[in-house]
Amino acid sequence: MLVSGKTKLSLQPWPEYTDDEHVLLGSDSLLTVCEPTDAVRDAYLKKIGKTLEDFTEEPEDQAVLLNEDETVPESEDYEPRYTEEPLY
Repeated sequence: MLVSGKTKLSLQPWPEYTDDEHVLLGSDSLLTVCEPTDAVRDAYLKKIGKTLEDFTEEPEDQAVLLNEDETVPESEDYEPRYTEEPLY
């Protein structure tokens, strides 16, 4: 709960944008992760132009083979680059 007031204390739900009743606070940081209320979730989805189904649908798995050129530079800064090619 959020405690406010100097002479008359007031308790309000905290964090205010979730319906979760239990929030874990780690001793090494004050970071919370919780589900937003339906109203906040819906407003966010509307703002980004997505629906809840966009995040709950399972993506289709496509098998790909990742290949790298056979000659590898001797440089310390070398970062491999892969290309996707169909398996069949």
